[in-house]
Amino acid sequence: MGGFVTVEGSPDDGGTRPWFCVATLSAAVVTLLSVTPAYAEVHCPVPEILEPAADATLTGSRPILRWSSVPEATGYRVRLFSRVPEGAVILSLDTLASTPEFQPPAPLTERNAIVRVSLAARCKDGESPEATLRFFVDTRLDCPAVTGLTVVPAPLPRLQWRAAERAGRYQVVVYRAEDGRLLGHGETQAPAYDLPASQSSVQVAGVRPRCREGFGPFTFAAY
Repeated sequence: MGGFVTVEGSPDDGGTRPWFCVATLSAAVVTLLSVTPAYAEVHCPVPEILEPAADATLTGSRPILRWSSVPEATGYRVRLFSRVPEGAVILSLDTLASTPEFQPPAPLTERNAIVRVSLAARCKDGESPEATLRFFVDTRLDCPAVTGLTVVPAPLPRLQWRAAERAGRYQVVVYRAEDGRLLGHGETQAPAYDLPASQSSVQVAGVRPRCREGFGPFTFAAY
């Protein structure tokens, strides 16, 4: 690009006269472009998520997340999203961690879930790009269904089953078979539960183990 200016001449020039000057604006632009990134660049490396592994299936409902330390970081932003597969959101978190690990404060699920994690380092000059991870939780793998479920009819109906190795308690529900109406529910530590007396319609009782990390699947019996 070029520019045109008029400058005052010297007395012996006889007044003013036009002068042409070629302004090397392109060189100035190049200089500015080479200097600007030095001020805009944020040196904050992306942390590497170490645990859990991508697409892993875990049995614990509060797994510890671990990632590589970023020396420049003053903290880490953790965003976590847990939902039932093809279903409702269970837990959504957006929080800060001061060390390169984080354990969710609440269970990610009672049974199974898809979990997505986004992680960024926070440095003095800004935030790094995000590292992302997906994994799965299925507590049922470590809390199998009860076996030997039977209903003893007399004198009052009583539900019995074999004790499950990892279960601390058991959850019991009772439905009316014809319309699915809930008739009762409760919990017990013993592998047995007194049921409400059966009416004219068939009733269905279900029991599932409650382990340290979550619930196992239901087992059902009609009476």
